[in-house]
Amino acid sequence: MVARPSYTKGPGASVKLTIPPEWFISVSAISRKQYHQAIYLQTNIRNNSGTFKSDSGTSGPMPNAVSGATTFPVAPRDSVVELTISAFFATVDGKLGAKDIRDPKYASSKVDVHESRKPEGASEDIPDYVTYFIFVEDTSDADQVAGSGQFDDSVVTVHLVKTNTNPIPPPPPPDVVKPYNPVLDRPRPSKLPNYLKEYDVIFLIDDSGSMKGDRWREATQALNNLSNYIIENGWDSDGIDLRFLNSNTIFKFRDELVNGVEDKDKVAQAIGKVQPDGGTPTGRRVRELLDIHVGKLEQAKGTEAYSQIKPLDLICITDGEPTDDAAHEVGKMLVEVANKLRTKPPHHPNSLGIQFVQIGGDEKAKEALTKLTQLDTGNIVDTVPYNGPGSITAERLERILLGALHPNIRAMRAP
Repeated sequence: MVARPSYTKGPGASVKLTIPPEWFISVSAISRKQYHQAIYLQTNIRNNSGTFKSDSGTSGPMPNAVSGATTFPVAPRDSVVELTISAFFATVDGKLGAKDIRDPKYASSKVDVHESRKPEGASEDIPDYVTYFIFVEDTSDADQVAGSGQFDDSVVTVHLVKTNTNPIPPPPPPDVVKPYNPVLDRPRPSKLPNYLKEYDVIFLIDDSGSMKGDRWREATQALNNLSNYIIENGWDSDGIDLRFLNSNTIFKFRDELVNGVEDKDKVAQAIGKVQPDGGTPTGRRVRELLDIHVGKLEQAKGTEAYSQIKPLDLICITDGEPTDDAAHEVGKMLVEVANKLRTKPPHHPNSLGIQFVQIGGDEKAKEALTKLTQLDTGNIVDTVPYNGPGSITAERLERILLGALHPNIRAMRAP
């Protein structure tokens, strides 16, 4: 699990930092000696490395050997960053280039690492942070001068700030199926392009007769606008599907959107083929879609493919109380799916989540949807209340995707 930064000491004077997605990184270094010193920074990001270097006769903040800058920033990434820091020194006369001093014969002896973290109980308004102080000792123990200090030759500071304010989920039960997707143990993404890379999402649209008119226009326009926003930005949309309660029309972005912005009209065309009519078979359709995802998990148990299965978010936009028969009552369906997830050995509790987004002010529908959150479903269910006409927009759908909670965080917060 990579939810917060961590480090391991490497050979000699080297340290490897592992930094989760969506953390800002800033590195600086200070020379405390008058001979040649260098700090080499290497990341797992292509063409992203650098060397801080101070020449003989100088000390203080060490500039980047190429840019002259005294900081090495790394913008928040959508994947884990691995940063390796290595220290070097040389007491030779004359000039040494950045590449020359990185010769293993000039490697420093050892490092001592200290860290400062955001205090427990600090205000939520303060971003999470970690600062590492890496103290470098250049000479070996055998070459130490009696009475001289240790780890006082140069200092590297690595300041890390979490830009994603979503909470870190608790560890899953120890007996969950492994290896699972590491995304399940990370905070939910705070930016839409990152979310789309890490999650599969199904928009399940209520196309019952009661959706005719303004409600249908509001829901479908919001989905069309959100889809076009994603397409225009060229973001990963392979994991998005559009489905309907009654119509068997299926629109898979992975299969349909192959020409970039030229395909913008395809979403509207697909929605235009569906006209609201009939009842509200929420339980039957929700069960069908969730069973497909649980089936994928079951089939992949014990294989490496299991760790590649993305978590699923099912977003059901509906205006009415479900009209399923007793055999497909939506609450019963949700509990049965949750029980499948919990069958020993259980799947990770964050493997899927369902949000019921109400459109329209029907009080019976509101009451029925609220009751679903009170069932024993392992907290996989949440509801989004109606905020009045025109409140279902592309912007609100984006907030719904990014503002959802992991089921095991909901469990922690349950009364």
